[in-house]
Amino acid sequence: MDGRGHWDLQENNYVKNVNDGVDIVAHFKPSKVKVTFTYSGSSIAPEVTYQVSGSSPQTETAPFSIQVDKGKSITFSYETQMGNGGTRYILDSVSHSSPITANCDMTIRATYHTEYYLKVISAHDTPTPASGWFVEGEEITAEVSSPVGGGGSRYICTGWTGSGSVPSSGSQKSVTFKINEPSSITWNWETQYLVTFRQMGLGSDAHGLVVTVNGEDKDLTDMPYALWVDEGKYVKYNYQTTVNGISKYWLQKVIGPSSQIKVNKQTIVTGIYLNMSSFNDMNIFGDGFRLIYTEDKWNPLTYKLTASGPGQFQYSVFYLGTPGEDITMDVSIPYPFTTVGDNPVRAYGYVETIGPGMIEPSQELKYFKITGTETTTGSGSLGIVLADYGENVATATSKLVIRASGTVPETGLVMLTVQLEYGLKGSVGYTADSSSNAMIGFGERITNNEAYTFSYTVGKESGNTTIHNENIFKANNGFAGIVTDEDGNPIEGARVYLYGPYGNFIGSTLTDSDGWYGFSYKHSGGPASYTLSCNGVVKTVNVFSGQKSVVDF
Repeated sequence: MDGRGHWDLQENNYVKNVNDGVDIVAHFKPSKVKVTFTYSGSSIAPEVTYQVSGSSPQTETAPFSIQVDKGKSITFSYETQMGNGGTRYILDSVSHSSPITANCDMTIRATYHTEYYLKVISAHDTPTPASGWFVEGEEITAEVSSPVGGGGSRYICTGWTGSGSVPSSGSQKSVTFKINEPSSITWNWETQYLVTFRQMGLGSDAHGLVVTVNGEDKDLTDMPYALWVDEGKYVKYNYQTTVNGISKYWLQKVIGPSSQIKVNKQTIVTGIYLNMSSFNDMNIFGDGFRLIYTEDKWNPLTYKLTASGPGQFQYSVFYLGTPGEDITMDVSIPYPFTTVGDNPVRAYGYVETIGPGMIEPSQELKYFKITGTETTTGSGSLGIVLADYGENVATATSKLVIRASGTVPETGLVMLTVQLEYGLKGSVGYTADSSSNAMIGFGERITNNEAYTFSYTVGKESGNTTIHNENIFKANNGFAGIVTDEDGNPIEGARVYLYGPYGNFIGSTLTDSDGWYGFSYKHSGGPASYTLSCNGVVKTVNVFSGQKSVVDF
C-alpha cells in the first residue's frame, strides 16, 4: 500500500488505513433503487410474494413498487393460476428470473394467457374432446361417433345443444368453433331398436313377395329383413297369406307382436309357412290300405269283408287364395267310399301342426255350402251312401262329386275334409282267386291292388291322389276274429283269452298287424258255451262239435 492508502467499502462505511493500526472511518447513507412488479394478459391482479435479503417475506397484489437499498437481493414469485367460474389465467413467463440483485431501478413483468372451460355432456360414446380448459381463441372440433351400441339396440346422435362459443344447436355429429368464453356442448341421442322380419317354412322353390314393412315390399331374397327404428315409433307390416313356388305355401301364423308395433325393445317377427302341397300329396292316409276278409261264420266256404286298415280315411283338399275371394271346390270320390259321422264334410280356415307331417284343422267355415248328394246325416249334414253312386256301378271307376262353395277367409286358406270309410265293409259271399282278388260269383269283384283316385278342382287348379288296396284273407282254425277300435281301425298286439265251458283257461294269443287273432282249437262233444275276452270286453259263443266260430271285438 502506498503512503496515501485506499478506501475499502465495508457495509455502510468507507474505511481508510493511514498509518499502521490507524483507520479513518467515513460513514454514509446507501442509495435506494425502485423495483416494480407488474403483469399483463390477465383481468385478475396476481399476488406476488417477495423477500428482500435481510427482511421477512411479503405478499402484495400487482402492480406495486418497492424501494430497496441498491445492491439488495430479492426473491419473488407470481401466482401461476387465477380465475373463477369458467375463466382462468395461466402464467406464461416472467421477465426476470428470481432472485434478482437490485443495482438499479427495474420492472419485473409477468405475462398471462386466458383459458376458458368447455363443459361436454353426453349420455353415450366418449366425445372428443372431453370437458376441459382451452386457450382463448383456440379452434376446437367437437365430435362423437354415431351410431354406438350393439346387439338389438343402439344410439344415434341427433346433434347438439350449445352455449357460449358453441353454436346454439345443430343436427350433425361434429362442430368446429373458436372458444372465447366459457362454453358448453350437450350431445343429443336417440335410442333405436332393431326390428327383424323373418320367415320359416318357405322352400328354395318359393319366390316373390313375403312381407310388406312400412309400405315397402320385401321378397324372399330380402329375408331376413331388419331395420332400425326410433324408440316409440311405429312399424306396420303385413305377411302374404300365400307364397308361390313349385309347392304352395300358406301363412299358418305370425310369431311376434301384431301390426302395428310400437317399438320399445328389440323385436323379432316371424311368419310361419306350411308347405300345403305336401299335405295334399299325403291326404292324411298315405298310399295304400288293407281290406281284411275273414271266414263267414254262417258260410265257412266264403269270406266276409270284415275290416279295413285303416278303418277310416280322411281326404283333404287345400286351397290357398285371396281373402274375400269366392270359390267353388269340386271333390271327386271313387266308389265304394262312403262318409262317416254326423258332419263328414267340413270346410276349415286354419290348421295347426301337431307333429311331423301332422296337422289339425280349426276355425270351421260353417258358411260354406256343401252339395252333391241327396243323403243327409242325423245332424242334417250332407253324407254319402252307396246308393248315391247310382246303379250299375263299378268299383274304383264310378265317381261322385261333392261341391263346396264359399268365400276365402282372412287366413287365405280353405281346407275341405271328407271323412270316409270303405263302404263295402260287412258285405259277404266272397271267394279268393289265385291273385287275391275277392270275387262274388263271376260278376262282382274287389280287385287286389285296385287304384282308387281322389281328385279335386278349384277354378283352374286341380290335383289328385291315388291309393291302392291290398286284399288280406284270414283263415280260421277254430276260434278267431278281429279286434278294432271305435273308428274301425285294427288293433295290433291286443291279447285275447279263451275259456272253456267250465271256465277253464284254454289259452291266450295276440292280434297281428291286421287286428286278427286265432286259436287252433275246436270243440268236440255236445253243444257248449265258450268265453272269450279282450281289453275288458267279455263275449260268450255257443258251438257244436267241430264248429268254427268267429268272434269280433
